[in-house]
Amino acid sequence: QRPARKRPAQPGGGPQKTCPVCDAKVPLRKARCDCGHVFVSKKQRAPPPASEAGSDSDSLFDEAAATRDAKRLKVAELRAALEAAGADTEGLKAELVERLVAARRAAFYAPPPSPSESDSDSDTGVDIAAEEATKEKLLALLAECDDDDVPAPAAPKTKKQKKQAR
Repeated sequence: QRPARKRPAQPGGGPQKTCPVCDAKVPLRKARCDCGHVFVSKKQRAPPPASEAGSDSDSLFDEAAATRDAKRLKVAELRAALEAAGADTEGLKAELVERLVAARRAAFYAPPPSPSESDSDSDTGVDIAAEEATKEKLLALLAECDDDDVPAPAAPKTKKQKKQAR
């Protein structure tokens, strides 16, 4: 058996970064400099602003981003999103991710609704007469019910009341 070798101590105490505000050397493990500057990891940084040349990318569906976002969801969240989109909610997570991305792609490229469909204030698709008739039937059923025969539920007992009942 070989004896364990110790690593020589580094003079600066390990890898360091330079503070952009005060130019002080700060250990990589620290998130804040003594001057108050907070280091933000690359993962937390906001994406760079889109350039003028990239404006055409707004009209294209970003398949990779949609897939990445869908993979981050839990299966229950995927099923809820698929149900909201009107798609099938059965299968393994990989299948659900593919199905959700396809549903989002279809929604992205779907034509916007025409103004005549969204401006129809007079026809809401609800039959008011049928709704009133249902309401009348429910009120009649409630009036017929005789709640006097049913005892009210007893209030839950506290610990003190339970002790007194013994």
